[in-house]
Amino acid sequence: MTHSQENQGTPLSAAPSAEDRDAFLRALRDKLSLWQLRLTDAQEDLCFAHFAAVVETNRVMNLTRITSPQQAAIRHYADSMALLAWATSDGIGGPQRVLDVGTGAGFPAVPLGILRTDWRITAMDGTGKKAAFVRRVALELKLAHLTALHARADHGKPAAQHDLVLARAVGRLDPLLGWLAPWAKPGGRLVVWKSAAMSDDESQAGAHLAKRLRLRECEPFMYELPDEPSPMRCALRIYEKP
Repeated sequence: MTHSQENQGTPLSAAPSAEDRDAFLRALRDKLSLWQLRLTDAQEDLCFAHFAAVVETNRVMNLTRITSPQQAAIRHYADSMALLAWATSDGIGGPQRVLDVGTGAGFPAVPLGILRTDWRITAMDGTGKKAAFVRRVALELKLAHLTALHARADHGKPAAQHDLVLARAVGRLDPLLGWLAPWAKPGGRLVVWKSAAMSDDESQAGAHLAKRLRLRECEPFMYELPDEPSPMRCALRIYEKP
């Protein structure tokens, strides 16, 4: 399974219940504790409120196939927050200007926005309804530092002002790096969520494009997500713009 593929898990057939909330938070806490990340009660409430909004909206608009509380907690929320585990290990602190390309239902933009209110985050998606969903969620959750943009990275007018340009489950490194690079400022970083078992073909194509764009490939951040019958091995592929 590649990192861009989704496993349906056990879907919800009704609005999330108190039992669903407990299952969601247990799964999320268990994974985050391994990264020494701990959410406040208010942050947990916001994460579950976003999940409930995703489940509700998913009935009329295709946002995700992952709607089981445990699977969503791990494969969407913990996976999104892997960026914070990397940022801590890499010494990245303080305010950041962040662009999330292909945000979909708001991953990783919304979980990051819940935890880092000092970051200015833009969630971009090429589907207007998805951008509108994230905009509504940001308003309802009072995340004033999170904005939504209806645009495509490869068609939009790049604004090279972002410290971090993110792409989770969007596509192959080639041509993805070429779409992301113009949006990062000099010294900024591109971060792409990938399976640790990326194919040699994609790895070589990505390395070739990174070299052509003069991007410096940094040490990837490797991590695992609980799964059956064995954990999912994941990686954040990181590139620095000159």
